[in-house]
Amino acid sequence: MAAPAGAGEGMSLARRYLLLSLVVVIFGGGVAGYALGQLIETSAVNRTTSVTAVYVDGFVAPELQSLATTPDLTPDEVAALDRLRDDASLSSTIVSFRIWSLDGRVLYSPFSGLVGQHFDMTGERGLAANGAVVGDISDLSDPENVYERQRWSRLIEIYLPVREVGSSRIIAVAEFYQLPDEVDAEVTRDRLFAWGLVGGATILAYLALVRVVRQGSATIQRQQGELRGRVRELSDLLAQNARLGERIRHAAARTTTITEMERRRIGADLHDGPSQTLAFAMLRLDAVESRLGAADAAADADLQAVRSAVGDALRDMRTIAAGLRTPEL
Repeated sequence: MAAPAGAGEGMSLARRYLLLSLVVVIFGGGVAGYALGQLIETSAVNRTTSVTAVYVDGFVAPELQSLATTPDLTPDEVAALDRLRDDASLSSTIVSFRIWSLDGRVLYSPFSGLVGQHFDMTGERGLAANGAVVGDISDLSDPENVYERQRWSRLIEIYLPVREVGSSRIIAVAEFYQLPDEVDAEVTRDRLFAWGLVGGATILAYLALVRVVRQGSATIQRQQGELRGRVRELSDLLAQNARLGERIRHAAARTTTITEMERRRIGADLHDGPSQTLAFAMLRLDAVESRLGAADAAADADLQAVRSAVGDALRDMRTIAAGLRTPEL
C-alpha cells in the first residue's frame, strides 16, 4: 500500500502554523507586557507625584507668599527654603528643589549659579504654570539640570503650581526632585507580577491554540485517510469496469465472428443445397418443355407457371443468401 504523502504535508502545515502562531503570541505577549509595564510605571509615578505634591506643598507654599506682590523672594524666605532643604523630614524624600517665576526665571535653587537665569516655560513646566501637577522620571538632560547631572543619573521630577493663600491665583511653580529608588522597586515588583500574568496567559493561550490545531489536524488527517480510501475504492471500481468493458468488447467481437461464420455457413448451404436443386429443376423443366412441344396447350401453360414459380424461388433463395452477409462497419 502506498504511503500517505498527504498526511506528512498536512502535519508540516500544522507545524508551520504553530510556529508562526508561537511567534505571534510571543510578540503579542511582549507588546502587552511592555504596554502594561509602561502603565504600571506611569501609574506609580503619578501616585508618587500626587502624594509628594500634597506633602511638600504644605511646607513650601507658606514660604512663597511674597511672590503674590513682589517678583523676588525675600532673604527671610530664601533662608526658610534653605532650612527646609536641610530638614530631615523633607530631605529624606526630596533631594533637590527649585522655585520658578511664571515667566521662566529661577527664583530659588540649592545651586546659586542658577538663580536669576531664564528658561523656556514649556512642556511640564508650562503645564504646572497653568495649574497642573506633573511628574515624570527625568534623565536630567535639560539645561537647568546641569548640577543634578553631576550627582544623579535619573530622578523623579515633579512640578506643581504654588497658589496664593486664600485664592486660586498661581504665583510660582515649584520643582522637586525625588530619588526613584522606591518607585523603581515598586515598578519592578509590579512589572514582574504583570509579566508573570502575561506570560501565564500567553502560555495558556498558546496551549489552547496547540490543542485546537492538533484536533483540527487529526480531523483533517482522518478525513484525508477516508478520502484516500474512497479514492482507492473508486480506482478499483474503475479498473474493474475497464476489465469488464474489455471482456465485453472481446465477447462482442467473438459473437460477431461466430454470427458471421454462421451466416456464411447458412448462405453456403443455401447456395450449395436448395439453390442448386432449384437450378437443376429449371434445367429439367427446359428439357420437359422441349419434349412436349406445342401439343398440349394446357400442359404448356402449367409448365410455364411451374417455371415461373421455380425461378422466383431461386431468385428469392439467392437474395436471402446474399442478405446473410454482415454489412461492412
